[in-house]
Amino acid sequence: MNSGIRYSEQLASLKDVLDHLYACNESHTPKLSERVDLSAYAEKIVANTSVFEAWQSGRLIGLVAVYFNRVPNAYITNVSVIPECMGMGIANKLMEKCVTYARQNEFKTIELEVINGNTAAVKLYKKFGFDIVETTESSMLLELYIEEKS
Repeated sequence: MNSGIRYSEQLASLKDVLDHLYACNESHTPKLSERVDLSAYAEKIVANTSVFEAWQSGRLIGLVAVYFNRVPNAYITNVSVIPECMGMGIANKLMEKCVTYARQNEFKTIELEVINGNTAAVKLYKKFGFDIVETTESSMLLELYIEEKS
């Protein structure tokens, strides 16, 4: 089922990221476009984040975008997989690559925010050791403490 999926970093163009965000828009609750301007958000992702990517047949089907610009703390701004490819382990593989990169580059924590009720995302993040550190009416802040290499 994962045939033809390849993983990379930093290859996506602005158009690739924007097309991906539009493809994933409806699967966010609330819709991503109700929270951010998709064009501006895609520009920020391309200009300011490290992007871990999943590609199939030349199409960006999954991405994890991370701000690694405040050592020792990283912040994940986006985890998304196009709806027709959900459940294939793509987000899991991209998160593995993200955590490995953070560990290899001596980051101490990775934070992210999740909309309340997104149980699938929380389950994914808890699998990697993220803990809920703050809850508001609309969202949860999760943090992963990265142990130092021995």
